[in-house]
Amino acid sequence: MSQGFAPDVERYRRLLNLPHVGEEGLSLLSKKRALVVGAGGLGTPAAAYLVASGTGHVTIVDGDVVELSNLSRQVMYSTEDLGKAKAGILARKLFLLNPDVVVEGLDVKIEPSDFAGVLRLISGYDVVLSCVDNASLRYALNQACVERKVPLVDGAVKGFTGVLTVVVPGKGPCYECAFPQSRAGKVAGGPPIWSPLPGVVGALEASEALKLMLGIGNVKAGWVLLIDLLEGTFSRVSVEKNPSCRVCGNLRSNNM
Repeated sequence: MSQGFAPDVERYRRLLNLPHVGEEGLSLLSKKRALVVGAGGLGTPAAAYLVASGTGHVTIVDGDVVELSNLSRQVMYSTEDLGKAKAGILARKLFLLNPDVVVEGLDVKIEPSDFAGVLRLISGYDVVLSCVDNASLRYALNQACVERKVPLVDGAVKGFTGVLTVVVPGKGPCYECAFPQSRAGKVAGGPPIWSPLPGVVGALEASEALKLMLGIGNVKAGWVLLIDLLEGTFSRVSVEKNPSCRVCGNLRSNNM
């Protein structure tokens, strides 16, 4: 657990004035640890808002480097960052944003097939944010979080549409209940993406993660939030726990 810090009144003044946060909430948040997997279009805004809000320790994991095609939507990077490791660059920039927070960048490519490694990766965190575009890794993170009972916030984007899913192990369905792995599809070369979309979904991921760490508000567990920026709509779809789910189903729970 992070050691925490004394919140700076001026830096966090707008948060301190929120009735659901206040000094007690900021003190609690300063002791929390969040893991952001992916430092791309979703991970950059998600990590930025976690750090700016005073989360005590934020770890960013990504094995990629900044490419020119990233810059139309990954606005934390600049042209001078091309060819550099995303995780390290983002961690340094976010530490400058808020030196109160411990920001760690891990230049590591996570292999979904190395499930033991995924389990080690998420250990010790209060919440995990899945900000990846690799379907296999998304399912591996879901399974690891269910097994370790760590809340998971997952975001996905394509075209003008985004999806937000929250998994609270033991209190509702997991990601695979909502999106069975057998139905998962792949888009060669990556999907087309409306530039502002990852910023919207990444910010929503940060909001849900902050609520989980603070224990406030209506967390979207058991629901899938659908965002359509072309139509300007947000809608929710209820998801039920699948008793036969290979990850969180009753049969698996009874055999663990």
